[in-house]
Amino acid sequence: IILFSTSILVTIEPLENQISNNSSENTSALSFGSSSGSNFIIEPGVGTNILVNITNHALIPDTANVSIISSSGWNVVWPRNSVPSIGEDIPISSNELVWIQFRVDVPFVENGAPLAGSKHFISVKAISQNDGFESFWNFTIEVTAVSGISIDSHQNFASIEPGEKMLLPVTLRNIGNHNANLVIKVQPMLDSGLPVEGTIPDQSLTYEGWSVGTFDLYKIENLPANGSGVVLIEYAAPYDESGEINIRISAFNEFEPLEIITVNQSAIINRIRGVDINFDDEKLCQSIRPSNSIDSHSCVENLSVTNTGNYDDEIELQVLSNPIWSNVKLSTSTISLAKGQNVNNIDVEIEIINGTMARTNGEITIGAFIEGNLIEIEKYPITVDS
Repeated sequence: IILFSTSILVTIEPLENQISNNSSENTSALSFGSSSGSNFIIEPGVGTNILVNITNHALIPDTANVSIISSSGWNVVWPRNSVPSIGEDIPISSNELVWIQFRVDVPFVENGAPLAGSKHFISVKAISQNDGFESFWNFTIEVTAVSGISIDSHQNFASIEPGEKMLLPVTLRNIGNHNANLVIKVQPMLDSGLPVEGTIPDQSLTYEGWSVGTFDLYKIENLPANGSGVVLIEYAAPYDESGEINIRISAFNEFEPLEIITVNQSAIINRIRGVDINFDDEKLCQSIRPSNSIDSHSCVENLSVTNTGNYDDEIELQVLSNPIWSNVKLSTSTISLAKGQNVNNIDVEIEIINGTMARTNGEITIGAFIEGNLIEIEKYPITVDS
């Protein structure tokens, strides 16, 4: 007789024939009341109570050492003073029936184990102290399917240049005990932490000029138990000087669509300001003769300016310093440049004041400003000619 607290009993082919009754004098005849081969279908994380009887069919009393072995190493407990795997000596009179009660703790699924449909062998053994003969009752516990998912890694925050794209990896893992298809979706969120009204989780979205999509989804299809896959979240930023988007990433197992796990991710536009200024010919005006009362003389050098930032900018040019015996003028002081745009032929007119000593050396410094911030400096050496 078998009593169990949870499970469905399924009969399979016996694993071995039971010992036939033998009533010869001084010969053991212990036999279990159930044939080997029973299969119990149990949910992971459940403790299953089992009750089986053993009878002494011999003509003389016997003492049976009864033990229980779990081939999977699962925990087995019983209401006796000994450890089940070591066993306990139980006196049994002739023709007496004794009940053996115990519980098998089926573990929770961890790292994909125990696998769904896997059968785990439990053996109850009785050894007669009369002649050492061993009797067995063998059965299996089959584990039911459990679904689960985890997000093992993702990036909480990232910055992106205006109008550019970037890919952020997200690692999903199947923590269930059977093959499964995992699903990932994205949804725009407000700063308050609530979803944007009128939106639902989907595999792609557009919001306030941003586009967000999910890629490499095949890598999370038919994942084995404890298997993982990396999908990519693509962000396409609008060409704006500033902006931010908050996204909620939702993931679930296709077999359990209501068990959803979520993480948040945000991307911000990172505006970079940069300017490159260069003189076209650094030797053109290195040696300049002074002006005099009769002849005003100056040298004109050409300056080129490039916007090396990642957004359109207005660049202001200034003469930061020059020798007191010189005058310097710029033909242009303000330039509007798109990202990567370059402008040439900005005149830098240099004059040496009358009476300056020949071979006097000095340096001119030109600065480039954006919104009042000094971004770049270029220096130009000059010498007074004879």
